[in-house]
Amino acid sequence: MRDRFVHLLRHGEPENGGRFRGKHDDPLSEDGFEQMMASLLGVRNFDHVITSPSARCSQFSKAVAEGMKLPYIESPAFAERHFGDWENKHVDDIPAEDLKAFWENPRDFTPPGAEPFDQFVARCARGWKDIIEHDTANPLIVTHGGVIRAIIGDVLSIPMESLILLEVPYASYTAIRIPIAPGKPSLMTHRSA
Repeated sequence: MRDRFVHLLRHGEPENGGRFRGKHDDPLSEDGFEQMMASLLGVRNFDHVITSPSARCSQFSKAVAEGMKLPYIESPAFAERHFGDWENKHVDDIPAEDLKAFWENPRDFTPPGAEPFDQFVARCARGWKDIIEHDTANPLIVTHGGVIRAIIGDVLSIPMESLILLEVPYASYTAIRIPIAPGKPSLMTHRSA
């Protein structure tokens, strides 16, 4: 039995610029696809692809899986948080006091109609636990910034209210080692494109 490695890749820049996308399904921009390709240069030891169902993740994931002839799985556990009334809005379109409350404590401030932060983190944790507990070998998980924050937070025991302080830029790459028992997962790499 050998150590396993989980590769996390955030989607690249989507079309229509930066905003609270959540479930809004903009595809990748041409630059976004290239950013993701650049992030994976030299990373070839994954053996299957797991992706968020969002087009900005699945579009790239399908291309990689087909090109490398790897199994492909869409998993709602790794979907972005639903932002309710903030869906598809730019930060300039959100009241400043609400935005400030959200950035200062996203755990206690839920945008109207949004998935509560604790529920979002719990959903990500279930997906992550499934990866750890099953012999998933070396997956590439293509997902979103919030999901990657939640997974890194779990690995490093970062308090949930501090996850917002972890930068996860477009097309950033993270590798987590899952050692043979009784070891614990550890963060190997976290870098931007």
